[in-house]
Amino acid sequence: MIRIYCDWNNSIDEHRIDLGCPGSMDDIRRHADVLKEGMRVTFYQPDELEAEGALAFDQASKRWVAIPDMTTMRYIGRSASFGKNA
Repeated sequence: MIRIYCDWNNSIDEHRIDLGCPGSMDDIRRHADVLKEGMRVTFYQPDELEAEGALAFDQASKRWVAIPDMTTMRYIGRSASFGKNA
């Protein structure tokens, strides 16, 4: 499954996240030849969070947006132990 960087703070609304930041754009360019509307991918932020979801192309902004499936959200890397007593 393709992985696309996602800054979880770039919410457009309660269901979509803007993928216009540099990390996302790098991954989008790397996979541009295979990306499709509705395609399932993994959205990630290194050492923090990742979730599966779908891609959508926002006509107004002329760029891809993430529609994460929040039921698949998982903590990864160093942050996986965040909030736990070590």
